[in-house]
Amino acid sequence: MFFYISFLRPPPTQSSPSTPIHITPQISNDLRTEPYTDSQDIYYSWAPYPQPAHPPPPSLPPQPTSPTQYLKTTRPIKLTTYRPSSLFKEIPVPPPLGVRENQQWQLILSATPSKTPNYIIDLGESNVGHGIPFPVISMPVVFSAKGVSKGGGGKKQERVERIYRFSNGRAGGEESGNTEVVMDFCDLKITEQTSFDLDKNDQFREQKIWDSGIGLSSWLAEFKASDQNRLGEPLDILWDGLFSSEARHIIELGAGTGIVSLTLASLRNSLSHLNSPTPDKVIATDLESAVPLLNHNISSNHSLYPTNTPQADILDWDEEELPESVTSLGSIDVILMSDVTYNTDSFPALLSTTSKLLRIGDKPPVILLGYKERHEAERSLWSMMESIGVRLEKIGQRRGFADPPVEIWFGRVFR
Repeated sequence: MFFYISFLRPPPTQSSPSTPIHITPQISNDLRTEPYTDSQDIYYSWAPYPQPAHPPPPSLPPQPTSPTQYLKTTRPIKLTTYRPSSLFKEIPVPPPLGVRENQQWQLILSATPSKTPNYIIDLGESNVGHGIPFPVISMPVVFSAKGVSKGGGGKKQERVERIYRFSNGRAGGEESGNTEVVMDFCDLKITEQTSFDLDKNDQFREQKIWDSGIGLSSWLAEFKASDQNRLGEPLDILWDGLFSSEARHIIELGAGTGIVSLTLASLRNSLSHLNSPTPDKVIATDLESAVPLLNHNISSNHSLYPTNTPQADILDWDEEELPESVTSLGSIDVILMSDVTYNTDSFPALLSTTSKLLRIGDKPPVILLGYKERHEAERSLWSMMESIGVRLEKIGQRRGFADPPVEIWFGRVFR
């Protein structure tokens, strides 16, 4: 599991340049149901929005391919020491030094002042999230005295951002015969919706990052960097579905913010154009209420996959018909799933949808599942999968900060 810094009381959308903003930071699990039980220093910094054009500091690694590049930020300063006993403590944050009327700045909260840059979540680390909560970035705060009430704050923000980094090794230019691996660093910016919406099952939910999405994305980044010639079965089969230089059709169920689909599309960007005249089709699906945020995250990271942009579509597991964008593919190579087991009542609908996807094309797709156990009853999915001819086997995991880990499972049709 992972721990996240977030806002119990978020920053306002607007604040006076001459007064502090007030926030309540928290550190908890992905569902915000388990507070962090130790003490932890929290540091704050400000990043101007939009970012000014500037080169990366010479001490940093090669320039990343990203919508963010390297954020120009103020020096991190200790804000508070988080303790469970002061969970609801309201804390003033000074505005950026020298802020001017109508400027916009984003607030960054992190658990360390020394890591460079300290707002990055490094998915390339196999021990991602070990020993440190993830940082968070607010949406822009408009610093303007116009229209601000005497209380000093405007409407509270309802979204946050996090930035995830991973390397995308690619071969050098074919024309020159250069086969040297060039390391591109991808910075993926994911926006989360932190206000609660009522979903179709009359349950309140947030469109935010869940542990399995991070664990599976991190595993994908490591898997792509592995030596495919040394992969035995079934990893060689999975590699072909995920990272072949031929065009691939990949569907994600319950995509949420889209982090898994967007990570995979970014990793495939250096591959998809090599041996195929047709582009990839990576389709991130979820309920209708999730699609606007999915589209936002896809467009925010367009520079990571200019040749194979993913698409978002509505796929309600309770509906009889699959969307036309899926049925028109003719074949599917991989079905992605992460954190699809939180509601066991949805399992029959999930299996029905999976069964339909398995029948598209002459060759059934393989399944890649990221799973973190929240209740032992969720494990019933494994036997239910066998009832539709799918066998799952564990191929990896990401432990994160503590148990339970995010488990990585491979599935394929066995009959």
